[in-house]
Amino acid sequence: MLGWKRNMPQETKAYGFKDRRSFLSRKNNEVHLILKGEDKREQRQRIFDLAEGICANCGKYASPLDCYNAGSWRHIKDGPGEKCDCLHNASWCHVMTCHLALDNPQTKWSKSRA
Repeated sequence: MLGWKRNMPQETKAYGFKDRRSFLSRKNNEVHLILKGEDKREQRQRIFDLAEGICANCGKYASPLDCYNAGSWRHIKDGPGEKCDCLHNASWCHVMTCHLALDNPQTKWSKSRA
């Protein structure tokens, strides 16, 4: 089963999400958060607070603000049907140097020996 299904309507309503697009989903007997809007913003702040701003990759401070030292929420599993917004699937990383390097490796070019 790929993707996330809205298969817990009563539990979602009782959870009290701020954004109507956020919901709970059950997959493989586990409950997962699928967040949007304000709920996602609050979860991002929780992840930053739990990490105390320290990048999970390099161990240096990564700011929550848009700046040269910006950090971001990185989904550990981010494939189709795996990218839930739960804390167990989250880490805090530098945007440019760590997050993109881990998730989007690029070809390394070097000078030709010709």
